[in-house]
Amino acid sequence: MTIKSTFVADYAMRVLARFICVAVLSVASFIPCAQAQLRAGVAKAVITPDVHKNAVYLAGFGHNRVATGVHDDLYARCLALGAGMDTVALCSVDVIGLFYDDVLKIRRQVKAQAPEVSYLIVSCTHVHAGPDTLGLWGPTQLQTGINENYLDWLDSQIAATAVEAFRSMRPARMELSRDDHPLLGLLQSVGRPPFVKDPYLFLMRLTAAGSGKPIATLVNWSDHPETLGRKNTEITADYPHWLCQYVENQLGGTAVFVNGSIGKVSSLGSEVALQDPQTGEIAPDGTWRKAELIGTTIGQLVQRALASPEPAMWIPLRFASQCCSCLFRTTVSELPEVPASSLAASLFTVMARWTDRPSRGKSQVWARFNFPPDRTCRRKPAMSSFAAAAAWWRKLLPSPERFIRS
Repeated sequence: MTIKSTFVADYAMRVLARFICVAVLSVASFIPCAQAQLRAGVAKAVITPDVHKNAVYLAGFGHNRVATGVHDDLYARCLALGAGMDTVALCSVDVIGLFYDDVLKIRRQVKAQAPEVSYLIVSCTHVHAGPDTLGLWGPTQLQTGINENYLDWLDSQIAATAVEAFRSMRPARMELSRDDHPLLGLLQSVGRPPFVKDPYLFLMRLTAAGSGKPIATLVNWSDHPETLGRKNTEITADYPHWLCQYVENQLGGTAVFVNGSIGKVSSLGSEVALQDPQTGEIAPDGTWRKAELIGTTIGQLVQRALASPEPAMWIPLRFASQCCSCLFRTTVSELPEVPASSLAASLFTVMARWTDRPSRGKSQVWARFNFPPDRTCRRKPAMSSFAAAAAWWRKLLPSPERFIRS
């Protein structure tokens, strides 16, 4: 069975979305019963790469799609929740995904600066108009699109933002809401299996305990941020940009958008049709106006749902996480098409990614392995040809059937 990169990325997106939902609910559950004990803080930082300094390969559609400009900035947005001595930070990043070793690096940096943070969750919006952070959308299929300097800086920015959110925590109150407006499903098209939608909108609003001043609004909805399509070459956060902008302007505080179980749910195609109130016409597919209308419409539904929220009622439970395993069948010949995931923040993965990069004046094939916890995640220089790299893979992992621990 040939496993396409988009399938693996989307499968991992669904797995991590479930993990995030369970984790966030567990955070809410583990906080003791008194509302006054809840503390919350939020921070955001720009993570837009410099398109004039180096070539920025855009992720999500195809190879050699080089950014020609910046339409709107990309952000790392982090929400910190605490009670007693326990603190959990949830970060959402406007990139297509991060590998698990990057997340481990971020966690180490956060722990070094703020040891009080008990756990850190890193999610990505899976936007298709940001830099390649997985190495799958470079100039060619066998060349990475990753800028290592940018990726290192990005990891540090995410860590610094999480620490800032932690240090800004204050006594807070939480309100929850859920919406199933029919429009939520109409904004999702499904172009390939699985033909399943998750149209629900889940919200968490945090306000200062004393003054009621808005702190943050966490928004969870499911849709690929790919409204502009493959022809777009400008960096953008897509519809989450306008969604967060609307929520922040109308409700105050900082908006944190966490994408859900997107599968192949997309904002592309004529199936997703929105009337432009300025022209009275349907906004054309693949346009900035359509992306703006989708984000603004979801923002309006957020505002509608939070008009009658429910105060969170706590019971004394604890926060916990659990690893599970799933069978992954492939062959060595298919490995170049197999990324670990688009959201490997909570996936322990076994994979190989080959990239053609210069080293000491020579071109080498590199293999990047993300091993289970009993092995060390590392980037290792491999042999000088793809055949040699495949042979090394066979020697290292003789069985074509491997378990991926998530």
